[in-house]
Amino acid sequence: MSTESAVSVEISGQGREPVSGTVTAVEISDGQRLRRALRAAGVLFALGLATLPIPIIHLWLPWLFFLASLIVFARVWRRRTLVRGEAGACPRCAALVALTEQPLFWPIETNCEGCGHSLVIRPA
Repeated sequence: MSTESAVSVEISGQGREPVSGTVTAVEISDGQRLRRALRAAGVLFALGLATLPIPIIHLWLPWLFFLASLIVFARVWRRRTLVRGEAGACPRCAALVALTEQPLFWPIETNCEGCGHSLVIRPA
């Protein structure tokens, strides 16, 4: 089961005074992490199987897809915390800064949808 928590953040832009806000951090369970990792790796593995009947390519491409599926599995499995939701207001135009679901690595760099200003989100 996943647990959600609010994290206080500071949103800063180029030459602007930082603004405070909050993001939602979601701690995902081992079962959910396993499902996500298997789904991501399974797509690459299936693509590797699909290349088996293709002449010449079948000698090396399935192995590359298999290797890529192992790497993707490991990368997705390591993601324990995701961040999502609205962070707060843009320091430049005061538009709401929305975040897509992504792994939680500080600082988060994004662009304002209202003015296109480059923003950096750090924990407060």
